[in-house]
Amino acid sequence: MKNTVHSRPSALPPKKSNWLNASRAVALLLLLAGLAGCASMSSREDNLPTPVAPDAQTAARYQQGRSMYARKCGRCHELFDPAEYSADDWPGYVKRYGPRAGLIAEDRATVIEYLQASAQRLR
Repeated sequence: MKNTVHSRPSALPPKKSNWLNASRAVALLLLLAGLAGCASMSSREDNLPTPVAPDAQTAARYQQGRSMYARKCGRCHELFDPAEYSADDWPGYVKRYGPRAGLIAEDRATVIEYLQASAQRLR
């Protein structure tokens, strides 16, 4: 009688190597860490003040500036409460550090508008 080697049935998937499973685990951990970072950005934005706006259009700009401030500036440092500085101080800080944060001129103006309105409201 001949010894025959039975091959794996074609319905079963090929066995995966350990490095593939490890790389998937690492990818999953990186994804979860990224999502956690996004959640903390959101909670940081939630802690920022929202200035009272005279109309809906201004309120939308304030919200956009608030969001950009949290997202862009918060990548490099903890966010400052807008009341920590006067409304007159904020343009200089944003002009100096805004380009490092990736804020184009139009975005810097929106962030400044939000910070100045928040600083004035809180003083």
